[in-house]
Amino acid sequence: MLAFLRAQDLTDLYVSRTSTRWGIEVPGDPEHVLYVCVDARVSYLSALGPLDAQESAAWWAGAHHFIGKDILIFHAVVWPAMLLAAGLPLPNAIVVNGWLTVTGRKIAKSDPSTVFDPRIEAGQFGNAALAFYFLRTVGRIGPRFRP
Repeated sequence: MLAFLRAQDLTDLYVSRTSTRWGIEVPGDPEHVLYVCVDARVSYLSALGPLDAQESAAWWAGAHHFIGKDILIFHAVVWPAMLLAAGLPLPNAIVVNGWLTVTGRKIAKSDPSTVFDPRIEAGQFGNAALAFYFLRTVGRIGPRFRP
């Protein structure tokens, strides 16, 4: 992340994109949709009901983010910038994991060809073997990034 930050001229933070249609449309510009992280905090907090500032901040204290490697920039750069702007505490740690794959392709809900039933695998290889596979494949984490 430090190499990324040093290589970029981070003067502006863009909160919309045109490369996908998935997201909330930007009012007045139907070509752009908001990144999901922009409205995520509002969604997370609205699920808790009305909170005062102290209660709201308490929900963020001590947070640890467990994320896939493809969303590291958002969780290590964009999200902390948004939290700082809102006067909220930063996460204590960001733990980045790899991906589970099927035939070399990342398992994703958007790709039905990568769906598998872990109960079948556990039935064939056993629960311990499946747990070891998950820990070996996804559990390979390096040092924790602390924003």
